[in-house]
Amino acid sequence: METTIKFVDAQEMHRKNPTRFDVPSATELLAIKMGSTVKVCNGRERFWVNVIGVNGEKLLGTVSNNLIGNDEIDFGDTIDFEKKHIYDIYEG
Repeated sequence: METTIKFVDAQEMHRKNPTRFDVPSATELLAIKMGSTVKVCNGRERFWVNVIGVNGEKLLGTVSNNLIGNDEIDFGDTIDFEKKHIYDIYEG
């Protein structure tokens, strides 16, 4: 099931609060590819997503952890989002 959710713009949050919100650099965002794992936020909680598609700034991925109290999306759901929504990149 593909779901479109309104995500928090992590880059904007970082610009407004640089000491409170750390985000990946432009170089790190450019390096995201299929198979990368990234963290996004839907306004309620942050969660990990496995990237399954990249088209410029737009990404497609599957939620890779269970969400607490979230009825919009959960583990295994497919979502689309943009690189500006990424708070972190898992380097595992």
